[in-house]
Amino acid sequence: RVSDQGHNTYFEEYAKFAFESFPKDAIVLTKGDNTINLMRYLQVCNGLRPDVQLVDQSMMSFSWYVPTQTKYLPKVVFPDKQLWLNKIHVKPKGSYYLFEQFIEKNLQRTEKGINGGVFVCGGWHDAHKLPDTAFHGPPGFKTVPAGLCERVVRTANFFPDAEGLGGLIAENDILGVRHKEQGRLPKLPGDLSIYDSTSWERSIFVHLLQAKQRFGHYLLMWAQEHGDPTKVLELAIQASQATVAEWPTEELHKVSLVHRSIAIAMARLKNMRNQEPREDASTESIVYNFRRYRELERDLDTSQEIQIIDAFLQHPNAAIDVKIEI
Repeated sequence: RVSDQGHNTYFEEYAKFAFESFPKDAIVLTKGDNTINLMRYLQVCNGLRPDVQLVDQSMMSFSWYVPTQTKYLPKVVFPDKQLWLNKIHVKPKGSYYLFEQFIEKNLQRTEKGINGGVFVCGGWHDAHKLPDTAFHGPPGFKTVPAGLCERVVRTANFFPDAEGLGGLIAENDILGVRHKEQGRLPKLPGDLSIYDSTSWERSIFVHLLQAKQRFGHYLLMWAQEHGDPTKVLELAIQASQATVAEWPTEELHKVSLVHRSIAIAMARLKNMRNQEPREDASTESIVYNFRRYRELERDLDTSQEIQIIDAFLQHPNAAIDVKIEI
């Protein structure tokens, strides 16, 4: 009975909600067991979302993949016969293509009347050697939040206009940040401690929180580039606060950067309101989140950002202009 998991539908719910993030005919680049196995099972065995094209990043590099899988992925454009992932060696001539070529070809599908977009779930293949931070992609591309996964865009399109941001926010309503009742995320049992930190359950739970974290972080970056509109800053704060509130207590050291995002968003919001004291961006809240960040990131004492933050902690009623790096 202790090991009875008959009630555990967490993985099925996770995959179902991930599929909800994708428009019709989307191409989804998968990586890791949580995305590859769960999503493929629901699609192949349960017939869920047959229009979505699931493409495994690693398997594309095998010589057998394109010849055998093309018939199952009719809406995917493969530039050549095999993906070249190992950039340490000289690219072989002839039948290989680069990952960025694959993305570009499939973003151009609008010319064929197909426009489902390209998404990545589970992160990028390790061979890309990308920075371990959100929104990075292969050369010429970045990602933006898209529910439990991320949409791949050209670097030039990383920040859409206000109308485009409105669409992106709606696309992320599955996270339940803007309207809690619209959130459609699987819920673990109340006692999360029954799952080991290395378990799939805990892994997926953290993935859900990271999706909210990415959303809040992106909104803050967008706001910085567009004059700090208050509604966007408020939503960025909501997303980041939800991340901290739901993160497992024993792993709170992993949310140091979320505290920074909250503090910076609040400080910028307070500046836009001409220092008007409001509960959602009070000096006390800004100081608290900056202090939590400093406590969890003691090795950053020499950075210029930390010097600005420390100056604010000494003079909390002064205006502050700290920006999240893009």
